[in-house]
Amino acid sequence: MAKSRTLRVLERVYSEYLMVPGDLGESGFDDWPQPNGWLARSEADLNRLDWRPMGDGFWLRLTERGLQRARRIGQS
Repeated sequence: MAKSRTLRVLERVYSEYLMVPGDLGESGFDDWPQPNGWLARSEADLNRLDWRPMGDGFWLRLTERGLQRARRIGQS
């Protein structure tokens, strides 16, 4: 149940371009290419970590659109 809910949330934030997945690299945050593969790659990464990332695995970057949405929600 929690896994499917997590995947639904990721699908929504990716499809609405509220967040972008990526990795922490030497120069900072590196976005993953190919948005149409983000959900499958995220699920594979979570499966690899037995759904317990504990600081490992992919990271999420809030987009400008996501920041605007968060600000609107915060003002409600």
